[in-house]
Amino acid sequence: MDKKIIPNVPRIAMFIEDKSYLTPFIGSLYAVLQSTGEKYSYADLLGLSGAGNRLRWLPNEWDPSNVDISQCEDPSFAPHDRVLKAIGWDGEIKLTKPFQGDNLILIDEEITRLEIVSSIDKRLPVIAMGIIGPPECCVVFGYENSGEKLIGWNYFQGDEGFDPEKPFVKSDWFSNLWGYILLKEKKIPPNPRESALIAFKAITNHFHEGEVRGAKVGIEAWKAMLYQLENDDFSHCSLDFLDGIPRNDDSWEKSVKGRFMVYCDALCQIYERHNVLPYYRNLAALFPEWAENLHHAIDAWEDCTSYGGYLWKYMGMNDEGLEKFRTPELRKILATEGYRCMEKDKEAIGYIEKLLAKEKERN
Repeated sequence: MDKKIIPNVPRIAMFIEDKSYLTPFIGSLYAVLQSTGEKYSYADLLGLSGAGNRLRWLPNEWDPSNVDISQCEDPSFAPHDRVLKAIGWDGEIKLTKPFQGDNLILIDEEITRLEIVSSIDKRLPVIAMGIIGPPECCVVFGYENSGEKLIGWNYFQGDEGFDPEKPFVKSDWFSNLWGYILLKEKKIPPNPRESALIAFKAITNHFHEGEVRGAKVGIEAWKAMLYQLENDDFSHCSLDFLDGIPRNDDSWEKSVKGRFMVYCDALCQIYERHNVLPYYRNLAALFPEWAENLHHAIDAWEDCTSYGGYLWKYMGMNDEGLEKFRTPELRKILATEGYRCMEKDKEAIGYIEKLLAKEKERN
């Protein structure tokens, strides 16, 4: 039985020590680049992709797909393409199942297996989507028996059922897979200033876009989320999922726990505004003419992201906490603070728009 493993691919997970990595694609890309010797930080990749300043909410539903960056823009993989171009890598996004009407040719199992094995043989890990928990990405850096089994790290590493220090070994992986990303060729990256301006335009467009494929994004997502949080009727919901397991159906809507988890996914998106700030601080140092507006934006986003952990002042994720989350009184408190933090997000974006306006005048 043949077996190959790329050494020194760092572990990915939602939480590692005291740091959070809340966007699976960015965490996976970070691990891949680290294994090749590149020194981009998680914050750099968040900033260059625009994923550090996103928010999506499908109105009138409690939809667990909100958190997926592939759902936040049209075309779906715009953030992925943007960051790959910014770091100077040619990459290919392959789909094995239809996704959002994207016109990508679907790849069959045999081609997929051969491409993943070939990439690992070249010492380039593969970012795979859906092998462990859709839609989250994982990093595949090894295989057994010519790809019959795949080896890697996943976003839930350390959660129940996954050894935090031991890579997964997955057979029958194709049935869960819906796409993968191959790094192909390294080129000279664009000027960091150019890439930053592209990212700034992307996050301001996202903030004001209003709607993408029926879902609210940016400030409209804030409003839709907070309105539902405050006004939806929770009294008829079961406390937990009906069979104790979340599924790809309306069970999220029908349980307090499901709704709470979708709300927490929105908080994860909001908290990424904190995780991207080191990138913006570096830009302020590199380009002094941007510093004033960037520092004002950073201060506003630091305040905004306090909302990411605000709920823990009042509850935990246990039955007692979920019963509190059921009550309109607690959700009113959470929504009121959310509206305040939404205004801070709006304030920060305003400073980025001022930066872009000055840059346009300069040119």
